[in-house]
Amino acid sequence: MTYSIKTISFTLLLSLLLSSCAMVKKHVRKPTVDYQDYKLTSVSLQDASVDFHLKLNNPNPVRIPIKNISYTLRLHNKNLLQGKIKPKTDIPANGSTQLTIPARINYQDVIGGIKGLLDQHAISYELKGDIDLGLIKLPYNTAGTIPLPRLPEIKLDNIKLASVNLSGIELKLKLRAKNRNNFPIKIDKLGFDLKLSQQALVRAETSQTDTLKANTDTPLELKLKLGFSQVQKVLSQLKAGGEMPVSLNGVFNLPAGKGTPPSIPFSWNGKVPVLN
Repeated sequence: MTYSIKTISFTLLLSLLLSSCAMVKKHVRKPTVDYQDYKLTSVSLQDASVDFHLKLNNPNPVRIPIKNISYTLRLHNKNLLQGKIKPKTDIPANGSTQLTIPARINYQDVIGGIKGLLDQHAISYELKGDIDLGLIKLPYNTAGTIPLPRLPEIKLDNIKLASVNLSGIELKLKLRAKNRNNFPIKIDKLGFDLKLSQQALVRAETSQTDTLKANTDTPLELKLKLGFSQVQKVLSQLKAGGEMPVSLNGVFNLPAGKGTPPSIPFSWNGKVPVLN
């Protein structure tokens, strides 16, 4: 039986590769990957940016290059993001390195926008993938929840009968908007329906721009001019002062670059003092 030189050379090369791989597997300890945490880098009522942190540990006396990181991010049981990242770092010898997987969450894609914030306080996530080190791949998988921003709360402090003249009256409504988030909220318009003592008075809209500061209450003032026909049933109560049952329902409009501006609904009912 005869063998060609090419066949013998290929056989020898294959044997060397197999033996070297066996030696590598015998003497090289497998690196490990640990999920550390995530950090919200920016948050608004419309979207959020989040960084997921992984830690790679190398127990070997030589550095190990990282080819790429593959990832799949599920939010609220939906596949939201999928891709690969080429990190600009290696795992140092007998050391560790941190890897970051950035993601941008658009609430419209996940929970239907601002309306989804009304009855949900967090969204579930699952992050999984592989870290390709060349000879081996390290799988990772983690799950948890990400808190959602909270919508502002509106409270009416008092109503003031500012003036009465031949054409009607002017009311000043003192409101407080409570922002419980770590970021400010800018509002462009405020539209509302006002009822005093169960009497529908007005549907109005203001064009004033306000910024609700982070983690604080922001005072707002609304001025209304009403004709006598609109307030004839409650005018005597307004003049007398004291407390009056009030119902206030409306929406905040948020700034929007294009299209219809997103809006935040609010509702408040209670008794407030009437000042003269």
